[in-house]
Amino acid sequence: MGFLNLTVYNHSSGLAFDPDKVIERVKESFPEAELIPGDQSQAEVQRAEAFLADKLQSEPLGGPASKIVASLKRKADVNGPSYAFRLPIHPGPAIDGLARIVGVQFLFPEPLLPEVRDRLVQFLTSLGVGRLEEAEPGTMDVKVVADFPGPCSWSRNAPGAAWKAAVIGPNGWTAETP
Repeated sequence: MGFLNLTVYNHSSGLAFDPDKVIERVKESFPEAELIPGDQSQAEVQRAEAFLADKLQSEPLGGPASKIVASLKRKADVNGPSYAFRLPIHPGPAIDGLARIVGVQFLFPEPLLPEVRDRLVQFLTSLGVGRLEEAEPGTMDVKVVADFPGPCSWSRNAPGAAWKAAVIGPNGWTAETP
């Protein structure tokens, strides 16, 4: 699986993406996008709870099943929400997309046509902050395409921006108040 990934995880900007605003930008830039309803991080928790329901009932609190669910809940709280979407590409298989607080990602099973790749890179570049990484399908070779430092301090939390100033603390990401 190949990918284009714009990440702010451990990025020098100190910013985090606002997944709701990123999805608005996706809808504007890719009207053909098929949005998958709901927070995928919470959906992952619900799937695990359903799959492990018997174990959660029979094991003591703190058993392996409850630890798995607790771990997924922490991940969802720290990194959520997580929104998924799909871009139909003709010809070729669809591209899966994900918008999270730590990054915006496109996943594709086959090499992209140059015009499709350019459109995705243009979108990610328009977000203005983060490290843009790329890997071709079938390789483990990840290369950094660009690193966008983000806005200067006086423009953080600007209305309409797809990111927000944030800090990571013991309870996850916290937005700074403007």
